[in-house]
Formats: sequence, C-alpha cells, structure tokens
Amino acid sequence: MLPWGLSCVSVLGAVGTALLGAGLLLSLAQHLWTLRWTLSRDRASALPLPKGSMGWPFFGETLHWLVQGSRFHSSRRERYGTVFKTHLLGRPVIRVSGAENVRTILLGEHRLVRSQWPQSAHILLGSHTLLGAVGEPHRQRRKILARAFSRAALERYVPRLQGALRREVRSWCAARGPVAVYEAAKALTFRMAARILLGLQLDEAQCSELARTFEQFVENLFSLPLDVPFSGLRKGIRARDQLHRHLEDAIVQKLLEDKAAVEPGDALDGIIHSTRELGHELSVQELKESAVELLFAAFFTTASASTSLVLLLLQHPAAIAKIQQELAAQGLGRACGCALAASGGGAGPPPDCGCEPDLSLAALGHLRYVGCVVKEVLRLLPPVSGGYRTALRTFELDGYQIPKGWNVMYSIRDTHETAAVYRSPPEGFDPERFGTAGDDARGAAGRFHYIPFGGGARSCLGQELAQTVLQLLAVELVRTARWELATPAFPAMQTVPIVHPVDGLRLFFHPLAWRGRSRRAMGLPALLASALCTFVLPLLLFLAAIKLWDLYCVSSRDRSSALPLPPGTMGFPFFGETLQMVLQRRKFLQMKRRKYGFIYKTHLFGRPTVRVMGADNVRRILLGEHRLVSVHWPASVRTILGSGCLSNLHDSSHKQRKKVIMQAFSREALQCYVPVIAEEVGNYLEQWLSCGERGLLVYPQVKRLMFRIAMRILLGCESRVASGGEDEQQLVEAFEEMTRNLFSLPIDVPFSGLYRGLKARDLIHARIEENIRAKIRRLRAAEAGGGCKDALQLLIEHSWERGEKLDMQALKQSSTELLFGGHETTASAATSLITYLGLYPHVLQKVREELKNKGLLCKGNQDNKLDVEILEQLKYIGCVIKETLRLNPPVPGGFRVALKTFELNGYQIPKGWNVIYSICDTHDVADIFTNKEEFNPDRFLLPHPEDASRFSFIPFGGGLRSCVGKEFAKILLKIFTVELARHCDWQLLNGPPTMKTSPTVYPVDDLPARFTRFQGEI
Repeated sequence: MLPWGLSCVSVLGAVGTALLGAGLLLSLAQHLWTLRWTLSRDRASALPLPKGSMGWPFFGETLHWLVQGSRFHSSRRERYGTVFKTHLLGRPVIRVSGAENVRTILLGEHRLVRSQWPQSAHILLGSHTLLGAVGEPHRQRRKILARAFSRAALERYVPRLQGALRREVRSWCAARGPVAVYEAAKALTFRMAARILLGLQLDEAQCSELARTFEQFVENLFSLPLDVPFSGLRKGIRARDQLHRHLEDAIVQKLLEDKAAVEPGDALDGIIHSTRELGHELSVQELKESAVELLFAAFFTTASASTSLVLLLLQHPAAIAKIQQELAAQGLGRACGCALAASGGGAGPPPDCGCEPDLSLAALGHLRYVGCVVKEVLRLLPPVSGGYRTALRTFELDGYQIPKGWNVMYSIRDTHETAAVYRSPPEGFDPERFGTAGDDARGAAGRFHYIPFGGGARSCLGQELAQTVLQLLAVELVRTARWELATPAFPAMQTVPIVHPVDGLRLFFHPLAWRGRSRRAMGLPALLASALCTFVLPLLLFLAAIKLWDLYCVSSRDRSSALPLPPGTMGFPFFGETLQMVLQRRKFLQMKRRKYGFIYKTHLFGRPTVRVMGADNVRRILLGEHRLVSVHWPASVRTILGSGCLSNLHDSSHKQRKKVIMQAFSREALQCYVPVIAEEVGNYLEQWLSCGERGLLVYPQVKRLMFRIAMRILLGCESRVASGGEDEQQLVEAFEEMTRNLFSLPIDVPFSGLYRGLKARDLIHARIEENIRAKIRRLRAAEAGGGCKDALQLLIEHSWERGEKLDMQALKQSSTELLFGGHETTASAATSLITYLGLYPHVLQKVREELKNKGLLCKGNQDNKLDVEILEQLKYIGCVIKETLRLNPPVPGGFRVALKTFELNGYQIPKGWNVIYSICDTHDVADIFTNKEEFNPDRFLLPHPEDASRFSFIPFGGGLRSCVGKEFAKILLKIFTVELARHCDWQLLNGPPTMKTSPTVYPVDDLPARFTRFQGEI
C-alpha cells in the first residue's frame, strides 16, 4: 500500500488531469461546433458571415439568452455591431438591428425572407390564419381583416372601449389592497377583445373561465411539437378545442343573420361582411381560427403596453401633469359629472356610474401630447422585442452574407435604442421627441427607426386600435386616479417573450377626490404577507402537487374491485421515485420494505408499479405468465435489445424460440463446452498470475473472460474477434456502454443514455453481422462439422427448416441478447465468487478439500480433464455458488405488466400497472434461511421442503420466463471455481467491496486483487 501523502498527491494529480482533460475537450468541442457553422456559409458568395459566437454544441447561446434577457443582445451588439450571428433554440440565427438593416428585412418579405413561426404555433392557431398564410392568400386575408380595423370600425369601437376602461380604472381605485396591474391588464384586454372585437355576450363568470382557457392556450403556443399526454402541445390543443366550442355557437348565429344592409358592429362581423362582398363565404372552422387569432393578437401585447404605460407615467409625474393640462385645455379634465357627487362619501366614484362616454377618434386626435406619450412608451418598452424570419436565399446585408435557411431575428428594441434621429438620448423618457418638430426632422428617415408594430407586408393590422386603447387608458387613468408603488422599489422588467414586470407591478390606486389615509402605511403588513407567501405558498403548492399526483396515480385503481391498493407512495409528479431508487437503490429498497412490507406501490420509470417480494407472492407472479401478467421491460430495454430477442417475444413465438435455444444447453452440448471453458479460464488465470505484486482489477478481467467464452460457445465464433486483440476489446467496451444505458429515460437525443446505448448496440450489431454471414456461408457449404451446435447455428437452421426467410435483424438482436445474458450475468456471479472466497478462507479450504477428495487437487492430477459427470459430483462447490447467488444475485428482479386486475396478498394489482418481482429482497426475507447476512454455503447441504425452497431461492427467475441458460451458467461457474481453487491464492487489496446494481451487480472499485500461484497443499 502507498503512503497517505503519496496517495493524496496521486489523487490530486488525477483530479487535476481529469479537469484539464475535460477543459480541453470542452474547448475542442466548442471550436469544432464553431467550425461546423463557419463551413455552412454559402461558398458561392465571397462575403463573410457576420461576427458573433455560436455558443456551445447543440445548446448554442440559448441559456445565456434566457437568463440575461435584453442584456444578452445589448452586450453582443456592443461587441459585434448591428448584425451578428448566434445560435438560439436549436437554430443558427442572424440578429439584425438598425433602421437600414431592418428595412431590408421587412421589405424583403416573400423575396429575401419569409415569416417563421414555431410548428406548435401553426398547429394550435390553424391553417386558416393570417400568420400561416403566404403570398397571395396572405394578401387576400390581410385585405379582409383590414376592414375590421378601419377608421369607421374604430369609431364604432371607441365608446365601448372607453366604457370598459373607465370601469376597470374605477375598480382598481375601489380595491382594498394592491392591484397586480399586469394580471389585471390581461383580464381587461381579454374582456375587451371578446366582447367588443368578437361581439360575444359573456357574463363575468363566463368571461373569467374563457380567459383562463385562453391563457392556457397562449402559454403553450410556443412548445415542443410533441402531441403526447402532459405535453405543452396537448394542453394547448385541449384549450384551443374548448375555445372553438365556445365560439362556434356565436359564429353560427352571426352567419345566420342577414346584415347586408346593416353596418357590422364588431370585427368578426366585419370579416364576414368583407368576405361576402368579395363573393366568398368563410366556413365555421375558418371563422373560429380567425376569432382565436384576433384574441391572440390583442391579448399579451396590449396588456404589456398598458402595464408599461402605467409604470412609466408613475416614474415620470411631469408627464401626468402635462396630460392633465392638455385634457383641461380640451374640456376633458373631469371623468364624468357624477365624480364629485360620489367623492363626498369618501369612497370614490362607483365603478359603473352609467355616464355616457365623452371621447371619440376626433377628440383623441386633438390630444397630441397623449399620442406622443403612447408613442414614447412603445418606443422605450415595445411589447415584442423583435420578429423571426427565415432566409429564402443567400443575400447581402451590411457587408455580410445571410445564408439561405438561417433564421433572421430583427430587433425592435435594439433599433429603437440605437436610432440617431432623435434629439434627446434614446434611453430617456421624452414624449416631446414625437412632437411636430421631431416628426418634421425625421421625415422618411424615421420610418424604420420606430417600428413597435413591425413593418412591410407583415406589419401589425391592429396598430391603430392598440394606440387608441392606450390613449383611452391614459386619459381615464390621469383624470380618475393617482397611483403609487405597493413595493419598496420599482420592479425589474422581463423581456422574454413579452415585456412585463417580474412582480406584475403591484400598485395602490386612489380616486383623485379621495383624501383618506395614505395606503403607504399599509406597506409593511403587505410586505410581510408577501414575504410569507414567498416561502409558505410554494411549499404548500409543492405538497399539494405531490398529493394530487398521488391521487391521480391511485385513481387508476380498478373500482370494480373492493380490495385496496398496496401501501406506498408515488413520489414526485412525473418523476415518481425513480431518482431515489437510481441514486440510493439499496437504502431505498430496504427502507420501503421495512415501512410497507412485502408488497408496496411506487412509481418507477414513468409507470405506476407494484414491487413484490416473498416466496408466495413471487410464486403467483412467475406462475401467472400469460394469465395474470406478461413480461414488460422498460421502454429503453425494449428499444436497445429490439423486438426480435427472446425477452421481448410472447406466446407461441416465445415458446418456439426458447425451445430452439434450449437445445444449445442440453447435457450433450454442455459436455462439449467443458473443455472450451476450462481452456479459456486456464489461459486467463495464467495471465492474472503473471501480474505479480502490482495486482489487477478483477471485474473488467472477468467480464472479458466471460465475453470470450460466450462468443465461442453461444455464437460459435472462432474468428479474429474471439482470438483477442483490439476487436475484442472494442466489442467488450461497446457491451459495457450498452449495458450502462440499458435502463435509461426513453429519449433518443444526442448525449442521452438511450442515444449512447443505441450507438453501442449498432457497433455490436455491425461486428456480429460479420460472424453471422460467415456462419451462414459455412452452413450452406456443409462445413459446420458434426460436433455440438451453438445457439446461433440452431436459430439459423430452425429458420431454414420452417422455410422462413432469414431475418438478419432478428438474428443480430438474438445474438446480442445471448451475449448480454451469457457474459454480463456470469461475470457478475464469478466476481462475487472471488470476493466471498477471498473474504472467507475457511470456505476456500473446504472447496479444496472436496477437490482433493475427488482427486482433482493432487499435483499429479492437476491436469485431470473435467466433464459434466465429475462437475455434478462437486456438491459443496455447488453450495458455494448457490450461496453466492443468494447474497448477490446478478439480476435484482424482473419486470411484468398486469394483464388484468387480480388479488395478491389481500391487495388489488390493477390492470396495466407494472409489477416488479424482487429476487434480492425475496432471498433476504426467505424464512428457510437462518442468519441471512452470513455467507454460509453449508445451508444448502441441508434438505429444504420442495415447495418452500422453490420460490425462496430464485437467482434464475422461474416459471415460463426462467433463464434459458441457467444450466450453462452453473457449469461455467463450477469450472471457474475449480480452476481458481486449483491454481490460485489471492488477496483483496481494498477489503470487502461496495456492491452496486446497474443493471447487474458489480463492485464499485472493480475489485482490485493480487494473485499468487497455489502450491497444491492444504
């Protein structure tokens, strides 16, 4: 053993080397990733790509963008200029700002670029929307929708918009506590859009319910395009269908009405009239999609701009004073005649006083300063930060090439911030910059310096309506209320995906005539309540989510059965208890068994699961194959091993395949295998003995030995693969990689466990296919010989006998499964044998005594040939193997799925639930074993009742799905033990190892040991 100081140096050196290597690999990966996108430039163009960084492989700079928000773009703009490249949301992106550059993009619609929306948005909004239309259909649909936002239409909307805004502002003043302005603005915007634009007759309860549904629809508009349960797209589709059902009745009613001689009253009426005038008739589905698109266009953006207006006016009281002066000059200083009368009671004006609206488009046109305030709000805090396009062809922009197929993101906010046409600094709030002199100074140059509504063929149709709403809100706010912060400081602004305050902008509103106690005194209790909710509410929500998840899982019980479900917990939502089991498997299972007994429910690998142990319970499961349960391995196992392997076959297919493979493990076949196994084991032991004092890692060596034996015996491989060398090492490493990732999340994406497992399997298949084709050629040439047939030869001949065409994929899958079962589990058991015989010398002594009694240990008989008959006589060695498999079964259990609801030990096992029977736990709790923690092979020399022991000891499973190679495994382990005891003594360098399961049992430290030659004396 090395001195402690030297060990520390070695450890520190190893850690430093690992960190340095990881850093170099990351740096290399980043350089290769950048090179990959540099090489994707259009070589037909001599122009360079824009400057910039493509971030990290696959992720690009998406995480930086999400975390940093607007700072991400401003920092890169300062570093790279107004045109730079990046990689966001899985796509290469050119970020563009500046009036001239943006002008090229916006005026290049359908020629240089086209609108680019995520696939989920197209699915949810539908195919009959302006968003999804291109070319002539887009122009026609835009022409139809334009009628709904004409000046005549706005004149009709203004009185109702003013009434809705007046009621909302007064309700804010009447509120007893702080108002979350952003949430209130979203609710207000939805009500106005539903009632005024669509003409829906909704009461408050219906409007609130529909608003919640719509918000769920919008929240999932930008999601992964996966229509699976619990996905964002599935939730969005469900919300959209609810909206469509609610809209359908109103739309059908509008279509039945003859309004040819009547001016349309709302935007939906306008759309219907416009299409009729063009000689078309929209279907109900087209109108439903158009109605949802109108709601979507008006919802978040108007709510965001309204909140920004309230915030910026609060931050700049001088602007409020100027608005009040302008309103007074126009005779609009008071909200209505009842305001003063209501103020005498000290409660402020009522939310709905019944006074007629006093504003019109003409009146708003005279309020020039109010218009300037609205423009400045939209300049400083545009609701949408930019727009997405895709390059239709490679073109030039500001001296750089924009490659075909790359995304182009034009920035509204950056363009506003960098505009040089304004007299005052762009970062300041100055409505006067939009005065008459400012407009004259900018002229045509300012057209693309100010683009809150985009521009070109895709500019916002509802921009006049949006500005009208903001002007009306400014007027009603200023002449009705005063407002102040309910928080200690102004909130930070979040810019992705819509601009809004992170805390929703909590404010106190007071009617102007109110002279009561300032509500700032209420700030401390409000802050305390807010702080309490910050910690308590998330915890309560988390506990509630766990409880609801448990109820959801339990709700799948069979209600026709009076029996209860087994005890247990279902863990966290969606994840269940998978992480706990993977990270702390042994402790987790022991805790569960102590708490809930031999049957308990849990949630593992994405499925509700009942875990079963104990001889009687396991007996019901194993003997209930095809009647109560069916084999059902996790999705990752099925995907990697394939549908053609024995473990994934059912009914007659499984029976036929098992019958064929079992011929490879008959007594006659095993007799043929004995010399091959003895030869391979002897060769490896000689290598171990030659390592001397430095020792070796036992587990990797045993795995390689068992792999060679499996290749020769199960696949009949005598090629370069079975003769050692680099090819064999590559195959062994591929099997290790496949095995490590066999139980993983069923997500096939780069760097995922399933991805790595499939990649390793494909390498194995490629190597095995060479051996299969060579064997087929030999069989057809009648060169296979008359000896024992391996499993692969039997499978090939079985296909020929049945007149079936050889399925190469199925043969590769079966061969891979045979190799996995034939070397991974035996390697685990053989390593455990070395461990226990090294820890218990008296057991090794008794093994050698048995060998001596059989004449297998004497120096003169060291080379005695083994055969099946001799091996069967080694009863004590058989007990040692059994005891090893009892304490460390290579496979911890098996997976089944319930075919129907059935009873087990007083509990119901619901149909469709997974059932895991536990081999290790069943061994641990078996009553027939005393002193269960002790390694005592003698326990198997005692007779046990057949019924009691049959399912108390199940290292090879049982029933129809018991291990086909169990007799082969017993012979192999006996030969290994005999040769080990006859030739070697050994010392475990780290003492008793810590065992881990993934998916077979193995020592965490790979079992370092030093081997010396046994002198033949006991």
